[in-house]
Amino acid sequence: MYTTSADLVQTIETLTGEYRFAAVTYIDYLAQAQKSRAKIGQEPPPARTKKRQFGSAKGKFICPQDFDEDNEEIARLFGAV
Repeated sequence: MYTTSADLVQTIETLTGEYRFAAVTYIDYLAQAQKSRAKIGQEPPPARTKKRQFGSAKGKFICPQDFDEDNEEIARLFGAV
């Protein structure tokens, strides 16, 4: 386990080729993820300006009476039966 960032840097400097590239890339990824995480925690989510109304799409969509009529055929097509 590394006690300081200097220890980590020293270890990375001893790596060569692909291993060094992979280590640096991974550390960059972790640094970016940490910055994104810090940004998320700083700002509260925006408040909703409008409440959702139940039934607001009523009459805009048509659901046929025989909606469930073909369930067995659909299940057979997907191999569920």
